[in-house]
Amino acid sequence: MIALSIQLPRTAVPSCPPPKGVRDVPSWQHFCELIARGGGVFDHPQLTGEPDPATDAFYEIEVDRVGHHLRNAIPFLIDHCGLAGQSVLEFGSGTAGLSVAMIQSGVRSVHGIEPVAKNSEAARWRVRAFGLEESIRCHHVPDTAHLPFPDQSFDAVVCSSVLQYVPGFPERHALLTEMARVIRPGGRLVVSATGNGLYPAGPHSSRWWSNVFPRRAAGCGHDRGITYWEIRRAIAPLGFRVIPQGRAAVARWKARLAYRRQTTLRKLATTVIGMAAVVLGPITRAHAESFLPYPDLVFQKG
Repeated sequence: MIALSIQLPRTAVPSCPPPKGVRDVPSWQHFCELIARGGGVFDHPQLTGEPDPATDAFYEIEVDRVGHHLRNAIPFLIDHCGLAGQSVLEFGSGTAGLSVAMIQSGVRSVHGIEPVAKNSEAARWRVRAFGLEESIRCHHVPDTAHLPFPDQSFDAVVCSSVLQYVPGFPERHALLTEMARVIRPGGRLVVSATGNGLYPAGPHSSRWWSNVFPRRAAGCGHDRGITYWEIRRAIAPLGFRVIPQGRAAVARWKARLAYRRQTTLRKLATTVIGMAAVVLGPITRAHAESFLPYPDLVFQKG
């Protein structure tokens, strides 16, 4: 007989010890309850109704979201992007895991924009639990193509793991244009953790062919990656230029893969992709990071 392991949604709130940095334990427990009941589950703002309760796997990931970003995203955002001491808009902030990690790492202030109401509610309780309400403002904004801020309000905009959930070209263009509007001259736009549209698909893609036939994917509402060129078409006319990273981007990408089981095929693929990125960057003038499966792209406003 073959034993099947099926993971059912949880129906009760598990033990949720507060991590380092939590100052308000009751608020943390309430945050955990919201996550267990589906806070953070919806990534698409158009979804309505009540989300399903979180699975064990999702719950564990979400309550550790701050630690995850401290380990993976923060070294890039602080060391390469220079966001320490800056005012940042996080576009698509979810439950505020990255917002909290940024403040803990030296960012001066964060305004988090989130179109899904339950995610935004959970974000407020996470921020309260960490005692960072003076530094982080959580905003529920259903229409993120119209941000409630004047022009040039922020030193930087960080858009992490967001654009794959916006399949249509016109909608993405509108969002990127709006992000660009609220950045001050000299400020930066960071787009990261969205799969590269150059590859057939990625972990976030709804179908394996989502990136091969992007217009069909958009028409079906399927998630898909985004390329450097699509972003550049939207923001280059607004005075943005890319900040190249070269081999450092390839090294950072390889380092993030180090924790995964390294099969012979995976090692070969990593080596080939890394070499191709370094070679194709100068040839295409698109820079090495543009060819990685999960590119960290940084643009500066002139």
